[in-house]
Amino acid sequence: MIGNVDNAFATIERTDPAARKTSWIMARDTADTPYVLACESESITRYAEDPYDPAREFCDAIGGDAAAIRVLVLPPCSPTTIACMHEHLPNVVRLLVFDYDTERWLAWRAAMGERLPDRVDAFILQPDADAVARGIEHELETHRIDMISGACRVYVPRRMKRLAPGLCHVLEKTTLRVHQEHCSDAVFRTLRSWHLTLNHLLNAEAIGRCVQMDLSPRFDTAVIVGAGPSLDRNVEQLKHDGGSRVVIATDASVATLLSYDITPDIIVSMDDSPLTWQFFAAHLDALTTVPLVMPMEANHTLVRHYTGPVVFVNNLQKADENVLATQADESVACGRCVGHLAFHLAERMTTGRIIMIGFDLAFESDRYHTKHAAVPYNQGKGATTEVFLPGIDGAEVRSDLGMMFYLNYFEKAIRECAIAVIDATEGGARINGATTLSLRDALVAHRPQRGAAPALRRHGDDRREVEAAIMAVSTVVTRAIRSDLPTAGTARAIIDDILVIDRRISEARRDPGRILTGHHAAPLGWLPMASPAFPLVMSCSSLLTLARFRTAWFQGPRFSSNTVLKSIFADVLDDLAEAVQILLEALRMVNGGDTGERRHMLLLTPEGAEPLWLEAATRISSGAPIVSLPAASSLTRIWATVREHGVAQIVVCNGDIVPDAWSAPDIDCIDIKTSYAPREHERNFWIPGYAVAGIDDTLTDKWRCHVPEHITCSNYIDYIRDDGNR
Repeated sequence: MIGNVDNAFATIERTDPAARKTSWIMARDTADTPYVLACESESITRYAEDPYDPAREFCDAIGGDAAAIRVLVLPPCSPTTIACMHEHLPNVVRLLVFDYDTERWLAWRAAMGERLPDRVDAFILQPDADAVARGIEHELETHRIDMISGACRVYVPRRMKRLAPGLCHVLEKTTLRVHQEHCSDAVFRTLRSWHLTLNHLLNAEAIGRCVQMDLSPRFDTAVIVGAGPSLDRNVEQLKHDGGSRVVIATDASVATLLSYDITPDIIVSMDDSPLTWQFFAAHLDALTTVPLVMPMEANHTLVRHYTGPVVFVNNLQKADENVLATQADESVACGRCVGHLAFHLAERMTTGRIIMIGFDLAFESDRYHTKHAAVPYNQGKGATTEVFLPGIDGAEVRSDLGMMFYLNYFEKAIRECAIAVIDATEGGARINGATTLSLRDALVAHRPQRGAAPALRRHGDDRREVEAAIMAVSTVVTRAIRSDLPTAGTARAIIDDILVIDRRISEARRDPGRILTGHHAAPLGWLPMASPAFPLVMSCSSLLTLARFRTAWFQGPRFSSNTVLKSIFADVLDDLAEAVQILLEALRMVNGGDTGERRHMLLLTPEGAEPLWLEAATRISSGAPIVSLPAASSLTRIWATVREHGVAQIVVCNGDIVPDAWSAPDIDCIDIKTSYAPREHERNFWIPGYAVAGIDDTLTDKWRCHVPEHITCSNYIDYIRDDGNR
C-alpha cells in the first residue's frame, strides 16, 4: 500500500462532497456551454472542471508534451475534455479513467453515451484504498514500456482535486509509485538481465548434481528469517524455544543464526551477484546438509561451490514475461528480493502460519543488516532515495525506495495468502496485513508437532538433461510470440539460430538509415522474432535503450534523415550485437566449447603498465604458455581467448577486471597489487579462484588485513613455480 493513502481516504469523510450527502450530476452553466461533472448541495452547484471551457486547462497542463504521451490516467472528465484529448494527443493509445464513487460514475457514463470513444477504458473500483490502488496498478501493468519511457501521465483538473481529494490523491500517488517500480525494474534489467541469463545457462550445466525437494505443505508453522538489524535482539528465542517448526533463512541471515548455534532447515538465495558468496564462505562446513533453494538465474559461483544440496525452483512470476524458464521440478513465486522467495516457499510448505523475523525494511541508525552479517552491499552509506514509513510502534522509521517496494510486495503477498502471517520482527516498518507480536509470544502461542524433514531426491547425471535445460531457456519464453513451441534440442541449435540473428544485425549496422527507411512500420521487423533464440537475445539487451528509441520513434519523423532517431537506432543495434556476443560465448562455455588441457596464462595488460607489474606478471607466468590482451578488452573477447587458448589463469593489475571473466569459465585469477587502494567494487572479487599477489611484503600485509580470510593473499614470489603454475 502506498504511503498516506489511508489518510487520503479518511479525508474523504470530511471533504469529499459524496460523503456530505451531496449529489453528483452532469451540469452546464448555460445552454451554450458544455456538460461537466458537478456536485449539488443546498442549491449550490460546484463544477469539477471549468464550466465554460473545460478543455483549456488540459491543453495548458499538457503544453508541448502532447506527442510524448501514450497513456493518460485521469478521473471522469467532461466529454469535451475527452474529445480534446483525442484531438491533441496524436500518439495516445489509452485513456484510463478511474473512479470509486458510484453516483459520480453513473452520471459521467450517461453523459459519455452508450459506447465509450476509442482508446478510452473506464473502471469503477471499490471505495477502498487498497482496492483502488490495486485496480490502477493492474491496468498500468500492461503499459510497462510506456511507464519506463515517461510516456504515461496523470491529469487531474484543479477543481476536481478540491471536490474529490481522495480519488485524485490515489490516482497521482499510485501512478507515481508504479512508475517508480517499473523504472527501477528497467534499470535492473538493463544492468543485470544479461547476467541473469548468463547464470541460468551456467547453472543449467550443474543441474545433474542438484536435487529435487518435496515442497508439499507438511509443516504447521514456518519461521522465515530476514537479516534486518532487529534480528540481533530476538533471534536467540529460536534457540531456547521448545517448539518445533521449519526455519527458512535468507542467505544474509545465515551468519547470525549460526552464531547462536541455530542451523536453519532451509536457506534461500536469489541474487545474481557474486557478492552472495560472502554469506556462505566462512560457514561451508556447517551447511553440508542444509538445502539451498534458489532460482536458476541466481549466482552461478554459489551453485558450483556450495557444500550442501542445491535445489532449483522455477520462478512462477517470470513464466509469461519472455524471460527464462527452467527444467526444475517445483515452481515458486520469487518476488523482488530473497525475503519474498522465503515467504512464498513457506507459503508452499506450511498449513498453519508464517512467522516473520528480521524483516525491518528500514534503517536502524545507518544499518539495515545484522551485526553478524557479512554485508556485501552498501552498508554504512545510508539510504539511496530516502523515504519514511510507519513503524511497528506508530512512529515513522527511515527507509529507502527499494525497501518500500519490498514492503509493498510483502503486503500484497499477505493479502493474497490463505494462511495467517505474524510479524515478529520487533523493529522497523509496520507490515500491514500481518499480526504484530513479539517473537516470544508468537512462538508460545502455539507449539506444533514437527513435520517431516525436507525430502530430497538427486537428479540423474544425464547430459541430455543438461541440454534440455539449456534449450528450455530459449523455447518456453517464446510463448508470447508464438504458440507452436519447438521441441527441445541442443545448445548447438541455439547457437546456429543466434548466428542468423548476428548476421542480420551486422548487415543493419552497416547502414541503419536504410533499415529505418525500409521498415518504417516496424523498425525491428527484419529480425527473426519467431526464432527460439530471439527472446534470449532480448533478455540480454537494454530495455532503457529500447524505450528511448521507442520514444524517439513516436515523437519524430520516421525516416533516415531524422539524425536523432538514426543515432538512437544505431545504439539499439550496437546493444543487440553485444547481447548476441554474450550469448554465443556463454553457450559455447556450457556446450564444451573449450577442449584440451588448460595450461595458458592470460595477461590483461593495462595501458602504460608499471614496470613493477610487468616484472611480477612475467615471473609468475614463466614456464607457462602466455597470451596477452589489453586490460580494457570486452568480457566476450576475454571469454573467447580463454576458450580458444585453454587458459587456466588470468593475471591482472590492481583489480582491473570483472569477476565473470574468471568465474564463468571456472578458472583462476591472480590480482597483482602495486599499491594499496581498495575500491568498493572489489568485494565482488572475493569468490573462489581469486588470489591477491602483493608486489612486496609490506603491501601484501596491508591487503591481507583487508580481504577475508578465505582469500589467498601472498607476495607474488610465492606464486612462482618451476612450471609457471600455482
